[in-house]
Amino acid sequence: MASVGLIIGLPILAGLPVQVAGGAIADRFGRKVVLIVAVYAGIVLFEGLALAQQLWQVVAVIAFEAVFGWALFLTANNAMLADFTPPARRSEPTASAGWPTTPAWWPARFSLRSCWGAGLAIARSLPAAA
Repeated sequence: MASVGLIIGLPILAGLPVQVAGGAIADRFGRKVVLIVAVYAGIVLFEGLALAQQLWQVVAVIAFEAVFGWALFLTANNAMLADFTPPARRSEPTASAGWPTTPAWWPARFSLRSCWGAGLAIARSLPAAA
């Protein structure tokens, strides 16, 4: 049970400091660059989870994505929304940016997770590399 708590709590603990510094990182390197790095970190997460053989590998991949992925993506995305929206209308894109988390989209999210699970099962069934 402690392993589950570690896997669930680690992204929050690892990502919070980066979210605080993420604005300065996005200002220095540009929002687009930070978004691209964050997307690649997400790719590393799913590839790493598919290849992980032990718990520490799962934890390391999740920590990597929490630092370089989601935390930076949220910060750069929100900064980009603020850049392109007039101050009087900033609440509109900020509110609609969360639409994938609404209950109406949960079936699609679960379907994507099912596809990921099937891919993981296929990857596990393949012979190990020599």
